Amino acid sequence: MPVNDMTDSINENVNPEQVQPGSDMPEKTNEETINEVSEITESEETQVVTEAIPKEKIELQVNEEALKEQIQLFDSLKKEVEALKSDLSSMEDIKHERKNMAELKEKLLSLFLISKSERDEYVDIIQSKFEVLKESSDKIKNEINAKLDENLKQIEPKVLEVLKEAENPENFSEIRKKLIDLQSELKEYELHRDRKDDFFSLVQKAFESLNEKQDLEREKYEMEISENYLSIKPKVAEAIKFAVQTDNYNQAREKLIECQNELKKLKLKKDHLDELFGLIRKAFENVNHKQDLEREELKEKSVESYNEIKPLVSEAIVFADTTDDYESARKRLIETQKAIKEKVLTRNQRDELYGAVREVFNRLNEKQDSNRGEFLEECNENYAKLEVSVNEACAYIDFTNDLNDIREGLIAVQDEVKIVKLTRTQRNELFKRIRVGFGNFDVKRNEFIKSRKKYKKEHLEEKLEAKIEKVEQVEDISVKDKIQNEIKETQAKIENIESEINKLEE
Repeated sequence: MPVNDMTDSINENVNPEQVQPGSDMPEKTNEETINEVSEITESEETQVVTEAIPKEKIELQVNEEALKEQIQLFDSLKKEVEALKSDLSSMEDIKHERKNMAELKEKLLSLFLISKSERDEYVDIIQSKFEVLKESSDKIKNEINAKLDENLKQIEPKVLEVLKEAENPENFSEIRKKLIDLQSELKEYELHRDRKDDFFSLVQKAFESLNEKQDLEREKYEMEISENYLSIKPKVAEAIKFAVQTDNYNQAREKLIECQNELKKLKLKKDHLDELFGLIRKAFENVNHKQDLEREELKEKSVESYNEIKPLVSEAIVFADTTDDYESARKRLIETQKAIKEKVLTRNQRDELYGAVREVFNRLNEKQDSNRGEFLEECNENYAKLEVSVNEACAYIDFTNDLNDIREGLIAVQDEVKIVKLTRTQRNELFKRIRVGFGNFDVKRNEFIKSRKKYKKEHLEEKLEAKIEKVEQVEDISVKDKIQNEIKETQAKIENIESEINKLEE
């Protein structure tokens, strides 16, 4: 560009400025520059009139002072221009520096007393640095866009997956949690604004659709549980009536357990479920109370029976120890055993009396060992009778559920085998059959115990489900901690029962 002398006339310096093409910085228009000069001229004329000083002298003074000021300002601005940075890597720093450039350019263009060529030189410097910054800005923008595009590739499949799952939810709580988590993740994700807004809009629509579906499910659920309640309540009443009226406690419990199991399979309101389980629980308590009263009566009766049978046992023992009529002695001892069996006695009382009779039989057998011929004949007769008794006791296992009767029958016949005169082979053969019978009895008893433990386990699992449901609804931390501790204790009980069931199955 041509360089003008700094002392050129003002009119020369106020010629219209040419703006660099492509510049983004604000520049003063020719009209604005001319207006500024006009204002200065008017001010100078006013001063001339006021002070009555010659026009030529005033203009010279004004030009010299203004020129001096603008030269000083120009020197300062040049330093600022030279200090401008173009190697910035932050968008905030770039924006700030571009603003500084715009302000500096405007200040330079306002120095109309400085030659245009000098001003343009520094305007060009600003413009070149501005272009460098623009390139850096474009590069950063491209990098940001690339990053946002990459983030979009990462998050979009997850968004689509969750939204698709929300279309046909299997678990409303679970999918609601997934949508909430997705919302939180989207908030933290750096994405293009329009895409983020689109995703938020889709998630919101999914929430609304989920609410509608859940309302429909709730209506269906309410109708179903109402129908279930009306259908099951009469069955519960019938089972309770049977359990309260019958004297067969095993059947009463079986009926109530069947009713409980049916309740567990139905969908019911918690208060309805609590109501029906509460009625069944009271029926169980009623059955247990009746059985406890019966046991107390049996206990009192067993004392009377023991006092009645004890003298008869003692007399039979004395007779067997003192007589030489072994057949009569055995007959009397067997009759005594039958009398013991018919009496209502506790297990300890029965074992005591049977044990005493068994010892007498052993002593009686020892006396008869001297007569082997008679001994073998008697052994064969005894074996034939006992074989029938053993077979009956073992077969009885399959025809009754009364475990006490089965066990007492096996023990009774076992005691007979122990005390009645038999050869070793015969005795061992009968004991072998009895052991098989006890084995079958153990299997049946274990199945009974296992069924009771399974019922207890199911009851605990029901409690566990209720507690888990409750802990999800509770907001109070202390209450929630308490329920969680109860959940752990219940789980431990369930595991212990499972371990016991497994041992029974081994």
